Order: sequence, then C-alpha cells, then structure tokens
Amino acid sequence: MEFEEVVKNEEIAWRQRSRIQWLKNGDKNTKYFHRMATTHKRCNTIDKIEEGGTYITDLEVIKIKIQDYYQNLYKETETWRPNLNLQDFTSINLEEQIWPHRQFEEEEVLKGINLCASDKAPGPDGFPMSFFKEFWSVLKEDILNTMKHFHEFQDFEKNQIRYIRVIIVILEAVSGLRVNWRKNSLLPIKEVAQMQRLANIIGCKIEQFPTTYLGMPLGSNHKELLIWDGIIQRSEKKLAIWKSQYLSLGGRQTLSNAMLDSLPTYVRSLFP
Repeated sequence: MEFEEVVKNEEIAWRQRSRIQWLKNGDKNTKYFHRMATTHKRCNTIDKIEEGGTYITDLEVIKIKIQDYYQNLYKETETWRPNLNLQDFTSINLEEQIWPHRQFEEEEVLKGINLCASDKAPGPDGFPMSFFKEFWSVLKEDILNTMKHFHEFQDFEKNQIRYIRVIIVILEAVSGLRVNWRKNSLLPIKEVAQMQRLANIIGCKIEQFPTTYLGMPLGSNHKELLIWDGIIQRSEKKLAIWKSQYLSLGGRQTLSNAMLDSLPTYVRSLFP
C-alpha cells in the first residue's frame, strides 16, 4: 500500500508539472506527461541573464538580480499622490443611479424651457425662448427628438473626447494604474464621422467588428464559420504532431470528449 501511494503521488506530481488539465484518466504516468513537464521546465529555466553587456550564469547572483529588478520596478517613487477619501462622499441608492440614464421626459423638457427667460437674446437659430414657449405644441416633437439624440451621445465633439482622456488620466493618478493606449481601440458602431480624428485625440487605434475581447468573440454572427476559428486554432495547437505521437488511444478520446463537452456551454455563453 505504501508503494502504491508513492507511485500515485509521483504520478500526480508529474501531471501537475505537465499542466495538462484536459486529460484526466486517459493517460497516466506516461511519456506524454514526462515530455510536457520537461518542455515546461526547459522554457521556464533561466540559466543566464545579461546586464551591461555581460552575461551572468551564477544562479545565486541571477536570483538576487531578478529580485532587485522587481523590487525597483514596483517601488513607490512619487513623494505625493492625490488621494480621495471616499468616506466623505454621500452614496446613492440603485434607483438614484439609474435615474440620470433615463430618456428625457416631455414634462422636464417643457419645465426647462419655461424656466428660461423669454426676452433674452435669441439663440444661434435666431429664435428667442418665447417662440418655443408659444409654439410648444408644434415644436415639441422635434425638440424631444433632439434631446433624445443628445442623450444617446452619438455625435462626439473634440472637447468631449479630450474630457474623457482627462478623466482617465485623473483616474491613473488616483489609483496608480496606467492605461496602455497602444493596446486600446475604438470600435465604431455603424458610421461615425471623423473616427480617425477622435482616435488621434485619445491616442488609440481603430478596429472593426468582429473582434475578440477577453477571449470572447464580439460582433460575429453565430452562423458564420469565422466564429469557430479560435476553437479550431486551439484544437490544432493541442493536436500538434509532436504531442499527438505521445498520446494513447484513451488520451485522444479524453481530449475529444473534453472539447466536445465544452462546446454547448461555450456557445450558450456567447448568445444568451
């Protein structure tokens, strides 16, 4: 019994070193696991580092150099950082959070117009506020459509984009996190005027749908073959020739079952 326990523990150790999670019972302590574990060890081993044009091969010195590098990398260098005491802010409930996001109602638009002075200078269209008050019944549909268009925020102004950038910079200063603009993209929906100009202001690139976000495809029709490219690529990676030659029949069957069993869950997660 003690011998079997030792063998089982050795098998578990090799399986954990191989980092292969999709094989459970098909292959035990076989060539495949030893090959994968050896490959991972070879890839993760640091046998030398370069510093100032010279190579360091002493393992103890390498450990110290790596430790010093990351300590300096994550060391606080700023003597002052803006701080927000969130306890001083009054919190709002869920209903109050949702309220600003609703569409403008006719009553509040009319109330806003009535609160404006009637005899002030006319707007860019040449009409004073008294005109809108007098002919509200005729103009209200156009005004409400304009307010709806404004609420949906479809047309961006240059200053509005700059404000977004400023807000993100403030967030970086407060939280200590930094946004990598080279890894961020604008994805326009339908036609957006001056898209390249907006991207230049923010400092990011432009992409088109379909795309991938956190491993999940966005904007793809589930009937298109394109959406399955990621699955096919991952399958081909797992079935590389040098790997497949070390898999037994049970291992191949376990791999197929693991992939096929996960497909329904994957598809349901994409199209709720």
